[in-house]
Amino acid sequence: MLHQHLVFCVKRASLQCRPVDMRMGLLLLGLLAQNAAGGSETPPLLTDSSTVRFDEESPFGVVEVIDYASGQSNTDAIDVDANAIRFLRCGNSIIGAEWLDPEFDGQSAFLNFAIHQAVKYRRPRPQRVLQLGLGAGSVPKELRKSGIHTDVVEISPTIVEAAREFFAFPKGPGQTFVADATEFLGSPPVHGDRYDVVLMDLFNGSNPACSTRSEILSTIQDHWLTDSGILLVNFFGYHQSTGGDTHEAAFGLTVAVLETLQLVFKSTRCYREIPLDLALSSPANIVCIAGKFAVPKSPFPVPHEGDHAAPLEMSSFWIQRHFPEFEITSHLQKALDASALETDLAAANRVAQRDRLGPSQLAEGYRELLATVYPPARDWTSPINQRVEL
Repeated sequence: MLHQHLVFCVKRASLQCRPVDMRMGLLLLGLLAQNAAGGSETPPLLTDSSTVRFDEESPFGVVEVIDYASGQSNTDAIDVDANAIRFLRCGNSIIGAEWLDPEFDGQSAFLNFAIHQAVKYRRPRPQRVLQLGLGAGSVPKELRKSGIHTDVVEISPTIVEAAREFFAFPKGPGQTFVADATEFLGSPPVHGDRYDVVLMDLFNGSNPACSTRSEILSTIQDHWLTDSGILLVNFFGYHQSTGGDTHEAAFGLTVAVLETLQLVFKSTRCYREIPLDLALSSPANIVCIAGKFAVPKSPFPVPHEGDHAAPLEMSSFWIQRHFPEFEITSHLQKALDASALETDLAAANRVAQRDRLGPSQLAEGYRELLATVYPPARDWTSPINQRVEL
């Protein structure tokens, strides 16, 4: 359980770690519901006085870069000098965030990305990585800094521009392709080279099963991954049913992602980005790792020295060491096995209910979360703010 404050550690172990208010902590844990900090009635953590650095409309939604900096917090406990953050928004979703304090360089502000960054510790070390969906570029930037050839596919040139100008997204090693991810995957790999890791991060706030159709996953396995390659899929969802038809349907989407991955890959493991006893009834980012072989429970042998020697709880480095403890595969498998025992009619009704209620439930919940942490500079329901589902 978390205490009154969460603590996020800076990259260098010798530097001081500083406390972060609970509501900022929940924000950085993947925009979880604010139950522990006052629910949806809590005033926005980021006020209208926050600084907008970039604001441009695109066919895929309004792209906005906003800084939360000193003196702009509604709380009294945040060390604003240490915890100033820059957000990247596209349409109805915050798709990236990074610390402005250079002491935090290398740590992801959102903990699901810390898991993605940990692929650099895989053995043997990945030589080539493909990321689908750029966001602010936190993951490919860290991988490229580590010398790993990382190609990126992003549908919006405006997002690429914002990532380069405001988030120091580097140009290499690797290429950045402005393209629809599904169309890109439909063509042969550039130069015929396959990838050791494919990272899929295409969730936009309303499409938890985005691009996890079996034909797309089969294409990735058959044409894009090496024989020992793995796929990481990131999406926003419930790790358990919290009761009621809408929550059951939303949880069913998470189960459906596992089911589809299992149809294609020999082995799949799914992890919550945070401890299983935190915010039990709230959705969070979920990362599933799939491969042509048995995926080990601890897929990335993170070092136990340097920044990882004694990381503070809930820091990026702590998450990289402990996320295997947040595995939810067996729980999802039980739900999947139980659904397989239903009659055909019951199963058909469940699927119809899931397809009808699940996405809308998550989309509504996601917008409610954003309203507690992010100033609604624009109408979130406006068509221009709805990013295209791939």
